[in-house]
Amino acid sequence: MQYHADALPLYELISVRLKALELSRGELFRRMGYSNMAKTGRRFQALLKGDFSHPASQLMLQRLPQALNVGDAFYDAIIEECLRRQRERLEREERIAAARYHREEAEARKRFVPHGMLVGTYQQPSPITAFALTGGAQRWLKVALDTSQPAITFVQQMKQYIQQHPEVPFFGPVTGFVVRYTYDHSVRFDKAGNPVAGPQEFVTGNAKVKTSQHTLTEKQLARLIE
Repeated sequence: MQYHADALPLYELISVRLKALELSRGELFRRMGYSNMAKTGRRFQALLKGDFSHPASQLMLQRLPQALNVGDAFYDAIIEECLRRQRERLEREERIAAARYHREEAEARKRFVPHGMLVGTYQQPSPITAFALTGGAQRWLKVALDTSQPAITFVQQMKQYIQQHPEVPFFGPVTGFVVRYTYDHSVRFDKAGNPVAGPQEFVTGNAKVKTSQHTLTEKQLARLIE
């Protein structure tokens, strides 16, 4: 039986009791009132991998103590230990994710250079796979600005760019643009240069394409065809 570290106490309890009672896993399932061995086996495996919240898992947890012939207090302590491990793991993962986010944000702030972003007719790129594979937002939407010039010239620079490039690849005709003056401050304009929204934080995001097993970002997809 495979198991997640969160469910180790439960796994050990089941293993010990199956040996003591001289039961196979199938016999345990029948003692729990199940008849579909294949389906029950999949749910049992999910339980041992730490899925304690699914309704089918909850029902299985309720039936296990009687099938294993263990006392409720002892069994409840085992389950509580599993849940404690899971809570601590999730909290640890959240702290790691938060630290990574703040680290990446700090690095992005250091690298930031004012630039423009094109806004096309369509909200979603079409075809999205080609958009992601060929560079995504960084290639097709981002416009480099001459930052040696004052910030007041950025709108005019974008208008000149649009005159030369009236179409946004994958998004259709240009309807406007965004000027990112700082990491935290952006203003959206129509294509004539009139502000229509701002100040605001403008997040470009990443295109994602889902395969049968994984979801890949545009950067990961691009590396596959380098």
